[in-house]
Amino acid sequence: MAAAKTARFTMGLPGAGKSYTAARLHPSIRKIDPDAFKALHRDYDPKDPSALHSWSKGLAEAAFADALLGDEDFLLDGTGTSTDAVLDCFDRARVAGFRVELLMVAASVETALARNAARARSVAEELIREKAEVIWASFDLLKAEADAAEVVWND
Repeated sequence: MAAAKTARFTMGLPGAGKSYTAARLHPSIRKIDPDAFKALHRDYDPKDPSALHSWSKGLAEAAFADALLGDEDFLLDGTGTSTDAVLDCFDRARVAGFRVELLMVAASVETALARNAARARSVAEELIREKAEVIWASFDLLKAEADAAEVVWND
């Protein structure tokens, strides 16, 4: 019997190292990253990536829908704090025949803030703090619905 195709979902604070960790753990699978789409836009400002959030989420949604039509493993990058949206993605992936795995890339708020401040693409500090208040509750809800869940500390 062939191995099940897998949809992997990342979650973690901005600056936790989700993209880095995903590339290290899963170097050869397709990655759908809304932040990577932002960088393609002619009006992209790395100091204000939220200005293109809706646009890049639309492209990521189209890429996700496309990935669901295929037979290859893929990874969808996100913070995971919009649990209803992530659960909807879990359901859609399962309907398309995918196993659902969750990868929480964890880092302290201090580490996330420091990395965010040091990189070209940064998000507002208050947004990181807001997400930090709910990230572990979101993880608990999502891991209960995933076929497998893993926490990787990246402090």
